[in-house]
This record gives sequence, structure tokens and C-alpha cells, in this order.
Amino acid sequence: MSAPIAGIVRAAEGQDFPCPGMRVSKAVPLLRFLPLLSPERQVLTPAGQLDLARTRSDLEVTRIAARNDVALAEVQLEAAQGAAARAEQLLRDDVGSARRRDETVAELELAKSRLEAAREKERRLTAIDLEGGDGGELEPIELVAPFDGVIRQVLIGREQMVPPATPLVEVIDPSIVWIRVPVYVGDIDSIVPDAPARVGSLKPGPETSLRSAPPVSAPPVADPVSATVDLYYSLTNEKGEFRPGEKVAATLEIAGQRQALVHSADRHPL
Repeated sequence: MSAPIAGIVRAAEGQDFPCPGMRVSKAVPLLRFLPLLSPERQVLTPAGQLDLARTRSDLEVTRIAARNDVALAEVQLEAAQGAAARAEQLLRDDVGSARRRDETVAELELAKSRLEAAREKERRLTAIDLEGGDGGELEPIELVAPFDGVIRQVLIGREQMVPPATPLVEVIDPSIVWIRVPVYVGDIDSIVPDAPARVGSLKPGPETSLRSAPPVSAPPVADPVSATVDLYYSLTNEKGEFRPGEKVAATLEIAGQRQALVHSADRHPL
């Protein structure tokens, strides 16, 4: 969550100021944002007029970016819906797999969440009125949680003055986590790219069952020091078994290696 325009950050009315680890619910106010614009618009100094013009420009740029995010999210949702429908039809025709169907359903749910968050951001930006009626003070802006989750970081302080686009609070959804698996560059070509990873906990005790984590598309990342590239996999985490940053054991599928039952032919003497 970031500042839409320049302003002062306060706690939401009737709420405590956000802190790391706090659980939040969708649409619940987290912060109260007071835009920094003078109420005496008619007698603005040249510097004040310049600040107002900059704020209007920044807001319009942010609105355009928000509209573009909504359009992109709509395209991604349409593609995810098509992929899910095809996977379901292939499964009905006995030429697809249930695993692929489940993967497309998960991707569809993520696409819906992205679109909903993008629309909420656009709605908040559209509601901002820089004119403030007849030159009166602008109404404070309530910044609400985009989804159910946990506050990971609070990047500002109470009553802090911030410029436009300043990061304020980072909210994460722990019900779905990504697994980052560094792979040696010499082995990357042998990894089956579409195969899910088998992920398990490193906690001591009885052996825990491995869980399937389908691959996800992510920006290409590599570490030149360790000569590794990162692969990412998505894992459902409704019960909170895994925490962000926790190390886990991941097993990847290698091309050309399959378990199979081999029958040897009987040898008959001549």
C-alpha cells in the first residue's frame, strides 16, 4: 500500500496504528491519510500553485497506471478462465490430468484476487477530489486492506508526512506461499519445467508427507556468486504450516528419470 498523493499518515479512526504481525481483514481501514493541500486555494503563492500542479499531475499519472493495472488484470483473468475451462474439458475427455486442472484453478483464483485488488486501488484513486469543494479542506482518505492477510512491514510512522507513491504498509496473504528453489545452472536444463515440486518441512520429528507445489511464472532471477537460478512454486497454506522465509525441502523432477516396472523375458535353453 502506497501514498496516493502527498499527505500525513494517521491511524484509522477507532483503530490502532498498524504494526508488523497484525492480522487484517479485507476492506477494514488501516490508515487515515490527510492530503497536504492548503485550504486557501484562492491565495496560493507561486510555490503553492506549483506544488498543487505537481500533485494533480502525480495523481493523474497514478490514476492512469491504476487503469492500466485493471486492464492487465482483466486480460490475465480471461486467459486464466480459458485455461481452466480447457483443462476441465480435457479431464472430462480423459486426455488431461487432475493435477493440471487443479493448477489452472489455482491460477484462476490468483487472477481474480489481482483484478479485485487493482479495481479497489482504481476506485480509491478515482474518489480523490483535489479541488476540495469551494476551497475547503480535503476530506481524509481511508486506506483499507486489499484482502485478508497479515501486515509484514510498516514503513512509516504515525503523523509522518510523506510524498506521493511512498510505500506505507506491506500486507501479505499467507494462505498461498511461493517456494524459491535455487538450482545450479548446469542442472537447469534437466529439470522438467511444468512438473510440480514435492515440498516438505525441515522440522525435526516423524517424517511429514510431501506436498505438491505447481510451478509459477516469475521474473528470471540468478545469483552469479553461487551460479544458481531461482525457480518458483506455489503452495497452498490455509492452515499456516509454512511461514514466509522458512527453509523447506524441495524435490524436483528430472527429465528422463521415471520409476517403472520392468519385466525380463524368460530364457529357454535351445
